[in-house]
Amino acid sequence: MKPDVTICEMAPRDGLQMLNRSASIPLEDRVALVAALQRAHLQYIEAGAFVSPRRVPAMADSADLFARLSPYAGELAALVPNLAHFERCAAAPNVDTVALFVSASPWYALANTRMTVEEALSAAAEVAVAAVARGYRVRAHVSGAFRDLTDANGETAAADTAQVCARLRQTHTATVIVLADTDGRATEADVQRVISRVDGAMGLDGIGVHLHDRDGNGLAKARAAYALGVRVFDAAAGGIGGNPTVLADAAGNVATEALVRMLEAQGARTGIDWEALIDAGAIVARMAERVGDPPPPSAVLAAALDERNSS
Repeated sequence: MKPDVTICEMAPRDGLQMLNRSASIPLEDRVALVAALQRAHLQYIEAGAFVSPRRVPAMADSADLFARLSPYAGELAALVPNLAHFERCAAAPNVDTVALFVSASPWYALANTRMTVEEALSAAAEVAVAAVARGYRVRAHVSGAFRDLTDANGETAAADTAQVCARLRQTHTATVIVLADTDGRATEADVQRVISRVDGAMGLDGIGVHLHDRDGNGLAKARAAYALGVRVFDAAAGGIGGNPTVLADAAGNVATEALVRMLEAQGARTGIDWEALIDAGAIVARMAERVGDPPPPSAVLAAALDERNSS
């Protein structure tokens, strides 16, 4: 049966960019991770990024990665910031979705892309038009959709987030737009006020959430979004991730395995193969150990791996 929700996997991109930046992750490990996620039937896998290798060294070999991946019935996506990097992406095989990124937070737009919100929207529109013309699907991440990401941690105005979403949707009506709690400091109340405003402006078809899990509050925010009618959720196997180039204390993504458990407890069909998902989590754990990082933060993954090891 068709799943009730779309779970979008971020570990190969948002997740791995946060691992020890002084160490190298073997390409074979990244290929194995994506293959396990494919076996788990994640409907969308953000496998790499065509960005500056100086800013995000873990993504420097994304072209080689995509060349080694198997074609997939779901979506294999790459993050792309501008037209120049899109040309690199377009030369790689097996990419079928281009992921854009803009921000509803003026501070974060400048810090992350060295562009204003307006300039970032214009750059995203250029990439979206070029991508659609060449047959790619398009999705967009809206950073700082709930909190402004400054030290003051103020609210992002719901009207500003809704306006950014409207501009993205004008560029291409089929664009999936994902509202990001980029540093994990949003509250359930933030989720409600922003999603309610976006719902009133354009409905929630094709609107998702990308939540980071600070202090264990990620699942509560995901549950609140689900109750409001959101059916697209980003997550990362093991709960790894964050933006180390801008945020001094980045928090990991909501763990995919914990999200699957929560949504299925709510009665949703996820379509996820649990054993293959835990295989992916085990690969993430081995990657972290190899580069000298702590284990992935997901308690659900740790329990599943312990159960495997004891059986």
